[in-house]
Amino acid sequence: MDWTTPLKRQQIDFIARLRQGSIFHCEQEGYHSELTIISGNELKKLYSLTWDIGNKDEQKSNNNEIFVDIMKTLLAREAIKVRLGDLITEIEVESSIRGNSHQEFTVTAYPEVGIQVKAGYGELDTVQWWMTQEEVEQNVVLVCVWLSEEIHESQDEYNLILAGFLPTTMMDVRYGVVSFGIYELLYAGGLSSYLENFTDYISMGNKYLQKEEYQKAIAFYNKGLKITPHNVDGYFNRGFACYKLGDYLGAIEDYSFAIEICPSDANIYLNRGNARKKIGDNQGAIEDYTTAIKIQPRHLKAYNNRGNARQEMGDNLGAIADFTEVLKIDPQDAKVYNNRGKARKEIGDNLGAMEDLTQGIKINSQYALAYYNRGKAFAEIGDYEKAMTDFQVAVEINPSEADFYLERGKIFEIMGEHQEALDDYEKATNIYHKQGNLEGYQQARERISELNTQIE
Repeated sequence: MDWTTPLKRQQIDFIARLRQGSIFHCEQEGYHSELTIISGNELKKLYSLTWDIGNKDEQKSNNNEIFVDIMKTLLAREAIKVRLGDLITEIEVESSIRGNSHQEFTVTAYPEVGIQVKAGYGELDTVQWWMTQEEVEQNVVLVCVWLSEEIHESQDEYNLILAGFLPTTMMDVRYGVVSFGIYELLYAGGLSSYLENFTDYISMGNKYLQKEEYQKAIAFYNKGLKITPHNVDGYFNRGFACYKLGDYLGAIEDYSFAIEICPSDANIYLNRGNARKKIGDNQGAIEDYTTAIKIQPRHLKAYNNRGNARQEMGDNLGAIADFTEVLKIDPQDAKVYNNRGKARKEIGDNLGAMEDLTQGIKINSQYALAYYNRGKAFAEIGDYEKAMTDFQVAVEINPSEADFYLERGKIFEIMGEHQEALDDYEKATNIYHKQGNLEGYQQARERISELNTQIE
């Protein structure tokens, strides 16, 4: 049985009792109560704070509207503070009210875990609590408070109903906002236990992964995997986070754990292959890509990546075979035509290479790398005019690629245009230097030195 099932059933019972006016009230702070009463000096402080905050907002003209909005938020916050006590830590009030923070509280034991509190007013069957996309992303739970009285400064007591709660992992945000009625919430009696025993770390990790905050994602996956050590998604996603941070060995280890749990998922082998390729283990990468293809015979990425790995190992015929398989399934992939064109050039099939690269350019006329590789193929067969044209286009599309200047400089040099060649070599040198590409930098400097010697 799902952990939410008993809380859903209790919520139905709670709503029935609420209609009859038979709800649980505990006056002692830090303990669960369906009703919290705010009155006396405590209420006066809230009224005073409301006006202090409202008077600072000079851009709004409707003072009563400001008063109601702020007071509603403060009442809801106060009710949650009374019930949850030291379990939570309050975010600075004005920062939250003015929208500088999308959190009302955090879990004291886990400062990264945010809690959003919303107050609703109206008829029980129609009252709604709203959250924005930003609020959902930055919090793990929404806590809903229902106000039965109309807010007015003459009111000397408020009866606040803890209407329920809902983890943000159970929310489906569309068009930037999401709303809930009381029947969609979980019974609030389970809130403290949920926060005290918060275990949904994998989902929290996924949130940070989507925001590309990989270190935070890994921290949550670490906690989640201690609790659920056989969670394949936890290992897979932590492996991806490690990969994005350049920790390829860590990624390989996590993908290997994931494979032990789920050996029939082609994408895990694909990702482990990618990580193995990053550390120079092309043979291991090829083995993983091959396994992915056996599991999923039309896995385009596995074919393409295996082709790249084979090409790096000098197996250009194997690479061509893989790229051909991709193009059978997806004949509109310009990058694969580029890759197969490079492999064909390596085996001396310059005409075949130019056919592939031309097709890639037809599909994507702004594909600078295809122009560059076709230019190299033209240069290989001595057609320097066409090579120059392709290098010119490549530079125009991507003027920050050092290799393009280096190769165009070679053609200028062959055509006797020495100053233009030196200019291109110099540009290549500067870009290689900025990139920290020592090999490219030295190659470009050597071309400059050799050409200067010839000119002298």
